Amino acid sequence: MFHRKKKRKEFDEFEELERRMFQVMNELLFNMPDFDELMRDSKPLALGFTIKFDAKGVPSVRVKRYEKRRNYAKRFRTRSEPLYEVRYDRDSVWIVAALPGAREENIKLEVQPNLVRIFATEKDTSYYKEIPLEERVKPESLKKSFNNGVLELIIEKESSKADSC
Repeated sequence: MFHRKKKRKEFDEFEELERRMFQVMNELLFNMPDFDELMRDSKPLALGFTIKFDAKGVPSVRVKRYEKRRNYAKRFRTRSEPLYEVRYDRDSVWIVAALPGAREENIKLEVQPNLVRIFATEKDTSYYKEIPLEERVKPESLKKSFNNGVLELIIEKESSKADSC
């Protein structure tokens, strides 16, 4: 015979909050105007919303509306760290970095004996990454290629005294 577990009173409050959130979301979704009517203006009506509950558990919904500004896109420019990989060969260092959406003419590199800096700036995104190197390199020996958002760098290592003996 199965016995029903008694509900713990601590979860009653959470269940009530969940029920109210579900109710508010249904009201928001089912009371929306027709989709075709919304798309006539071709600008977003809302950027997002937040739901907060006061001390009594009454929900309040705050909608962040579209703002007309000239430089609206600049507010949402993101600065990202590109994904990268570093490999050390016998006589060179090989670095591959993913810069999706970047163009070759907008990529700037700074190579030091123990550090590589990658800068790339595009309309909506900018990339920046400092890559420390385990072994010293010759900055003047940099060879780079860029294809389909993938930057490939090959830099010769500095010859050490132990290698020349």
